[in-house]
Amino acid sequence: CLSVFGYTNKHSEEYARTLGNAVQLTNILRDAAADAKINRIYIALDEMQKYGVKEEDLLSLNQTPQLKALLAAQAAKAQEYYNQARALLPKEDFKAMLAARAMGNIYEGILKKFIFNGCSLSGKKIKLSKLEKLLILFKTWREKP
Repeated sequence: CLSVFGYTNKHSEEYARTLGNAVQLTNILRDAAADAKINRIYIALDEMQKYGVKEEDLLSLNQTPQLKALLAAQAAKAQEYYNQARALLPKEDFKAMLAARAMGNIYEGILKKFIFNGCSLSGKKIKLSKLEKLLILFKTWREKP
């Protein structure tokens, strides 16, 4: 989308990749329970192995301590991507990236709800209300570089 938004600084490409990683990882975490119900796993296998999480536990939504630790680590990784993206955005492209910043802030809000709910795969999809989204959009619009 960078070409559509219009950017002048080549460093905006790294911002976009990093923000994309944050949003994608948030999406994976948000949808993990729904994906498990249709026998799909999008969490990296090497990460699952690192935390001793079995595919069966994830697919059955068995909230083992290992699964909770994996989900918390993935959430922390996503948060770090958001933090890195903010630091990478060149000031001269700040206004041009309004839509990207808004999308990132909305997904970061979803991630924060996921963390607030204990990184749990309750089966209930985590989402923001229309009011929460509007507030985030307004705050994003008001942000300064």
